[in-house]
Amino acid sequence: MTLWLLSSGCAKIELKDLEVCGDAGSLGASCVRMLSGKERDLDKATWDKERFGQLCMTSDAFAEIKKAILKFCESQPKRCEKEVVKEADEIEKKLDRASRKARHGA
Repeated sequence: MTLWLLSSGCAKIELKDLEVCGDAGSLGASCVRMLSGKERDLDKATWDKERFGQLCMTSDAFAEIKKAILKFCESQPKRCEKEVVKEADEIEKKLDRASRKARHGA
């Protein structure tokens, strides 16, 4: 997914297929890749190793990032590829699914 911005010329910003994990407490975590939707569940021991040093945010905070991307694309349609808006909507669905799964047991 690519977001085009204009500063002193055209700059291309690529959003990568990053993994986001929902902490499931003693059950480990449920993770999903933002673009591909590939999922994986981690047991507690594996999650404890992988999460060390990670930054966390609420799903509401992540929704604010999505909202900012969509607002930019709405106000600057020539600077966004059509797939940015489509993928932003899909990202939210994927992350909601991982969050629900983590809350209800990995």
